[in-house]
Amino acid sequence: MTVLEFARKNGFKDIRQLRPWRGFACWEALYFDTEKIDNDAYIGFPQIILEKGGRLRMAGYDEAMAFIRGEK
Repeated sequence: MTVLEFARKNGFKDIRQLRPWRGFACWEALYFDTEKIDNDAYIGFPQIILEKGGRLRMAGYDEAMAFIRGEK
């Protein structure tokens, strides 16, 4: 399953690749269609998809906040 397929399976429309973090490849899961809007809108905590060793999962709240703060 691709990251985009995983995101769509979980109710999101698109993804944006983020920096690697704690050995994970990371993507932000987006509710909106980034091709059709000019500005980003954020509601709630970031929805981050983590991938390591071919396994995909959603980051929990604490992980998402640690990612945003840049914690190693």
